[in-house]
Amino acid sequence: MSIILETLLHNTDAIIMQGNADELVENIQFDSRKITENSLFVAIKGTTNDGHSHIPQAILMGANVIVVEDEKYANTIVNFEKNSHITFVKTKNSAKILGQLADNFYQNPSKKLKIVAVTGTNGKTTTATLLFKLYKEMGYKVGLLSTVQNHIHDKIIPTNLTTPDSLTIHKLLAKMHTEGCEYCFME
Repeated sequence: MSIILETLLHNTDAIIMQGNADELVENIQFDSRKITENSLFVAIKGTTNDGHSHIPQAILMGANVIVVEDEKYANTIVNFEKNSHITFVKTKNSAKILGQLADNFYQNPSKKLKIVAVTGTNGKTTTATLLFKLYKEMGYKVGLLSTVQNHIHDKIIPTNLTTPDSLTIHKLLAKMHTEGCEYCFME
């Protein structure tokens, strides 16, 4: 799958600092170890690790678009002239834009499914799983996003995260839609 950067940036606060809006993006990542050729890398400031420090590795791995939140920090580690072939995009909030980019990349999958979210202190996994199984037994094609495992109808997709990141959620929702699911139950 590939998409033009300008389309990805639609309805975001992103500003292109350097490069072109017509770059082709084949992959979105916030983990520099998962970068492939023509990837868009989102540098996210974490509590213990700052993704901006991984920009050089992302470029070496093949990223052609880099999204930064901290332009000053990026300036100290990136030689923009040396990397003139890279498109740099500035945003106010990298974590927020990751979800927006994922939504655009996967063509708004949450708008194509009926999503039932279960919140609360106790019983989320049980409730979401029971609803998933009930709707499946009633003949609906359904998906489940839970802390135990994810499902796309009969397929089990293992997880090791309590809450998937926005990129993973959009990818799973898109796969659910592609495979004909009508509903997604998530905790």
